[in-house]
Amino acid sequence: MVTQRHEIAVFCGGPGLRMSKLTLKKQKCMLKVKGKPILEHLLEQISGAFDSAKVILLTGYHSNSIHKYFGEKYKRLKLEYAPESKEGTRLSLLSAEGLVKNDNFLLTSGDIIVRGSEFLNLINAKNYKSLGVMLLSKDREIAPTHSQVTMKNCVVLKIKYPPGKLIFRDTYSSIGAGFYSRRLFNKLKKHDVFDTAEMLAQLVKEGEFLEGRICATPWFHFVSLEDLKVKIEF
Repeated sequence: MVTQRHEIAVFCGGPGLRMSKLTLKKQKCMLKVKGKPILEHLLEQISGAFDSAKVILLTGYHSNSIHKYFGEKYKRLKLEYAPESKEGTRLSLLSAEGLVKNDNFLLTSGDIIVRGSEFLNLINAKNYKSLGVMLLSKDREIAPTHSQVTMKNCVVLKIKYPPGKLIFRDTYSSIGAGFYSRRLFNKLKKHDVFDTAEMLAQLVKEGEFLEGRICATPWFHFVSLEDLKVKIEF
């Protein structure tokens, strides 16, 4: 278990349009799976891996439901809330710049559940020269909000966002999690795009050094109402 105070930023402000029957009055990450909000399952994994980490929640749509449920603390995790943003993930992440103090930070989505060990692997894998290391999946069924990543020898060669239909041997889907250098905030200011994934695609095209690692354990992404019935076994 890691005891150093790491920082994890979590996107949890999207409107969840594809689940609109349930998200009209509730944040998507607060929908329940096996009796708990999706976000709580994710925080459990983070707590188990990092113990006393700082989690920065990037809120927007129906943010009050998140704050009301979790408050300022979850187990030994310190919860902080970035200023609300409903103008895309790039500006949402940029709103957390003042809250991130370390040279590197983890970034993930609040509508996925990934084992805490995968976050630890990202931290250990990152080359100090790279802008970041992305968590990738061999699953070829790419959600429209997740980018398509071509990688060879752990180096990201191309990011396609929105994802395309053509699948190549060295192409994987982005899970929506990564470990990034604080330099990413400077890049966010220079690229006037809506989504962070789109910005990362542009950065790779410009020659920025990004890495990728394959997720070796089960993970869950909640896209449709049917996904809420999944059996989570961690």
